[in-house]
Amino acid sequence: GGTGGSAQIFNGASSATATGGTGGAGGNGNVGGSGGSGGNASTNGAGGVNSGAGGAGGKGATGAGGTGGNGGAANISSNNSTATATGGAGGAGGTGATTGGNGGVGGSASTSGLGNVTPGAGGAGGDSTGAVTGGGGTGGRGGDATISNSNSSATAKGGTGGAGGTGVTNGGIVGRGGDGGTGQSNSGSATTAAVGGTGGAGGTATTGFGGTGGSGGTGFHTGAGTATGGAGGAGGKGASGGGAGGNGGSGINSGTGNAFGGAGADGTDTTVGVGGAGGNGGAAQVNNNGSNATATGGQGGSGGDGSGGGAGGLGGAASSIGKGSVVAGAGGSGGNGTTGTGGLGGGGGTATVSNPNSSAAATGGDGGAGGNGASGGNGGSGGAAVTSGTGTVTPGTGGAGGTGATGLGGKGGQGGDANISNAASTATAKGGTGGAGGTGISGGRGGDGGSGQSSSNIVTAAAVGGTGGAGGTATGATGTGGAGGTGGLATHTGAGGATGGAGGNAGAGPNGGAGGNGGTATINGGTGAAAGGAGAAGADGKAGAGGAGGAGGDAQVLTSASTGNASGGKGGAGGNGVAGGAGGRGGSATNAGAGISTGGDGGTGGISTAGTGGTGGDGGAATITHTGSAAPANGGTGGAGGTGITGGNGGAGGAATTSGLGGVNPGTGGAGGNGTGATTGGGIGGRGGDAVISNTGSFATAKGGTGGVGGLGAGNGAVQGRGGDGGNAQTNSTTGTTSAVGGTGGAGGVATNGVGGTGGNGGRGTHSGAGTAVGGLGGNGATGTSVGGAGGNGGQAVNSGTGSAIGGNGGAGNKGSTTGNGGAGGIGGDAQVTSATSVGGATGGNGGAGAPGGISGGNGGNGGNGGNATNQGLGSAKGGSGAAGGSASGTGVAGNGGSGGNGIITLTTSTAVATGGVGGAGGDGGAGGAGGKGGLGSTAGTGSGIGGNGGFGGDASSAIGNGGNGGNGGNAHIGSSGTAIVGVGGIGGNGGLFGSKGTNGANGNVV
Repeated sequence: GGTGGSAQIFNGASSATATGGTGGAGGNGNVGGSGGSGGNASTNGAGGVNSGAGGAGGKGATGAGGTGGNGGAANISSNNSTATATGGAGGAGGTGATTGGNGGVGGSASTSGLGNVTPGAGGAGGDSTGAVTGGGGTGGRGGDATISNSNSSATAKGGTGGAGGTGVTNGGIVGRGGDGGTGQSNSGSATTAAVGGTGGAGGTATTGFGGTGGSGGTGFHTGAGTATGGAGGAGGKGASGGGAGGNGGSGINSGTGNAFGGAGADGTDTTVGVGGAGGNGGAAQVNNNGSNATATGGQGGSGGDGSGGGAGGLGGAASSIGKGSVVAGAGGSGGNGTTGTGGLGGGGGTATVSNPNSSAAATGGDGGAGGNGASGGNGGSGGAAVTSGTGTVTPGTGGAGGTGATGLGGKGGQGGDANISNAASTATAKGGTGGAGGTGISGGRGGDGGSGQSSSNIVTAAAVGGTGGAGGTATGATGTGGAGGTGGLATHTGAGGATGGAGGNAGAGPNGGAGGNGGTATINGGTGAAAGGAGAAGADGKAGAGGAGGAGGDAQVLTSASTGNASGGKGGAGGNGVAGGAGGRGGSATNAGAGISTGGDGGTGGISTAGTGGTGGDGGAATITHTGSAAPANGGTGGAGGTGITGGNGGAGGAATTSGLGGVNPGTGGAGGNGTGATTGGGIGGRGGDAVISNTGSFATAKGGTGGVGGLGAGNGAVQGRGGDGGNAQTNSTTGTTSAVGGTGGAGGVATNGVGGTGGNGGRGTHSGAGTAVGGLGGNGATGTSVGGAGGNGGQAVNSGTGSAIGGNGGAGNKGSTTGNGGAGGIGGDAQVTSATSVGGATGGNGGAGAPGGISGGNGGNGGNGGNATNQGLGSAKGGSGAAGGSASGTGVAGNGGSGGNGIITLTTSTAVATGGVGGAGGDGGAGGAGGKGGLGSTAGTGSGIGGNGGFGGDASSAIGNGGNGGNGGNAHIGSSGTAIVGVGGIGGNGGLFGSKGTNGANGNVV
């Protein structure tokens, strides 16, 4: 079709109208001809202008329809005119057998005067007449509207986009609605507006996906009025899937007025297939640093319903370089799915204030909820809130997960991030809360909390991670509640503190959900304190297992100049249930500055009604890396094991490590849980934490943590109800008064109907400097009924520096019932001096005493052997003494004495004495116990080798009881010279009236 003629009036005094000619229609054919463009219309006078419409595209009998002609432009150039400028409508696209023709663009309308502007609408896309394939034409874009007179009171609104054509299969750009036109104004009136045109509706699809709606046009204002983006166009209907909604247009204000993003259109529902996606909300921008106006992002469109739900659109961003507040748009909710998965919720928009002098608030958009379905859709993430000013920041909350009717609930969306980058800010940067997980056969996981970040130099201005979202509820008979979301990270680079977000609550269900982990806190370049977030408790299991507690968040101070403390978060308790849930571990703490470092405590294990109690969480480790720090490092305490038919084990204590000059206090192991079953036992106590000092100038003692007490139970012993081992200790200090002392083993758990729990072993003590290494004491055994618990073994001591090594003493055995046997004593710990230049002595630990038997005939427990002592340097070596055996009453047999440990010197130039340990005495009883053998005294040097004396045999109190034999004396060995003194055999014990006296032990030999 031919182009319409232009109409122009050049006379500024004229009030006549200028009307452009209409474009000619395209001819019909196998392929349709294009429509002609409408003629332009302009005037310099006071009259109106009406440009010509574009001609329609011709029909295509076998091919594509013709494109519609563009509407003509209308322009008034007189500043005093009050007349209207009307742009021509775009021509419709022609129908086509294959593809419909695209619609023409609407004509623009502009004025330099005071009148209205009415741009042309875009032409509709042509329909496809094909029966099997082919898509409708795209709608034409709406015309632009421009007002350039600062005194105007009119609205500049862009033209509406043309509707997309009907097609067999649309979607994407096929059958898409036309975009709205731009609206632009520079009016100085605050009541005026620049509004983007509405997007055109997407075309219908007879067998495929509906066409996408057109995007809204941009609204741009440079004066005092409002800038508003156009709304997105509706998606087209489709037989196999709904069309996506159009995106909202941007609202941009470079003047002093507000800016609003356009709303995204909802996705279209469909009965078959996936619902259409919602359109994204339009962005809003205030681009004048002197403006106090507000920027508000557009709302994201909801996803359409279908067999699967459509995704919600994103919320529009909002930003300002001025001093006004910014509010980002919320994400659209996901569509519902009848047989499939619900749609994803749209993410909330980001809100940004970039003016450092602004005190206005930035508010991020909330994430959209996930759609319901057979499985729930995930919620959208909350939008971030960012400021370079001194105002508050409120990030968006994550969207809730959708409900799953036959499957999993949807996951909650992550909370938005919060960021403050102004050193003078007094506000708190707290991350957004994570969205709740959706209900389902098993519940959906809660969303993670958003991060909080600040660089403020105000001490009270904190960075806080967002709280994790709650886990969803489980509705299935064997389902599990959703886990809580992890707390958000917190990072501070200024003077304030950083606190990690708390873990989200666990979801309820037949099996309890796990609690969310606490968030990590970091001081990086700042001077404040860091505290990890607390882990959430696991949920109780209504018919199954309790959920695990969340781990506490870690804490890090990475700045050497900081005096702030680092504190790990506490682990959450395990939930109760048929089986108890495990407690969460405590968060670790690391400090590179001068402050204290404290690991978080582990959470307690959950109670079990029909199985094993939950294991207690381990305590968090504490580390100081600053060599000049005098602050202590405190490991977290291990969580107690939960009560159950069998008790849960206690958690290990956290290690404490320093490169500085301060003390170290490792955590105690958690107590084992009590066992309530008739034959089962209590839980094992947790191991004590390790202690490490790696500064040669330290004056502090490194002592390992104490092991946890074993749990009470009917049948304990060497495994169940055992006390936890003591933690190891290590130091390299060159100060002679320092020590590395292994932790004491935990006491065994009491047995109500069996063997008492064994005590835990003492921890190892290792010294590589000038001080003393000491092994930890073995834990005492617990009382029992049939047999008392055995004592734990003493810890090893190793000195590779110049000091001494002393093995830990074994723990004492404990008594049984009136007829039960006494528990054996623990073995003394070995001692080693490994440096050839050391003058320190090596002394083995003494054995633990055997417990007496019950008063009605129980046997006494054997005494523990003494520990061996080995010296590769110039100092002495003395084996530990064997402990006495436990006594016995009535006809019971008393316990044997423990053997003395060996004392061995391996250095040929040594002049020190090597002494074997004394054997322990046999216990007195119905029949006396045998005395322990004396230990070997051996030297490769020129000093003396002295064997230990044998222990005396115990006396018999029963008339027919025999006395215990005396222990043999220890052998002696010397090197090239020196004195060898053998140990004397122990005297045999007295027999009863009709019993025999025990045999005296033989003296040792020189070997």
